[in-house]
Amino acid sequence: RRRAQDVVDSSAIVLRFLVARHKTLFPAWAMELTLTPPGSLPLLSSAGSEKLTGLSPTSVLSVVEGDWERQYYVTGHLTPSIYSDSCLFTGPDPDLPVRGLRKYLAASSHLFDPKTSSSVLTSSRVTEGGDVEVDWRLEGNLRLPWRPEIPTIEGTTLYVLGGDGLVEEHREVWKIGVADA
Repeated sequence: RRRAQDVVDSSAIVLRFLVARHKTLFPAWAMELTLTPPGSLPLLSSAGSEKLTGLSPTSVLSVVEGDWERQYYVTGHLTPSIYSDSCLFTGPDPDLPVRGLRKYLAASSHLFDPKTSSSVLTSSRVTEGGDVEVDWRLEGNLRLPWRPEIPTIEGTTLYVLGGDGLVEEHREVWKIGVADA
């Protein structure tokens, strides 16, 4: 029985990884899967969360810094109330762009093994244009049965704020090529 459960758990992990990383191979409903792997925290949902509109860029920066303290690049646990539900998440990853907070959370919360992965905020600032920008470092293992290690990735994320103060675009840039990641 234990081996059968291990096979089922491993298959579910691989399926979640494939859905998250290769969204073009699966129907739209697959991106809405919110299955939580054994031992992990449940996915935060944007549904029903009140939006914190009208925040200053400095206040948004404080919230973003708090999200980084909670390792949101690894866990997917960010503060949904500062993001537009239709936020555009862009970056060098071939499976981006993703439009929609719920889709991004469904994908990002299942990519990394939180026990062996870390994301560190190295600097943060409000830009002259009134957006928020941070530099970061990410390293660890993907959440697959064989736990492949990713190289250390350094990058920058620009959080573009809309007129209501919500993040309307989350633009990621890496300092290494996609093929090297």
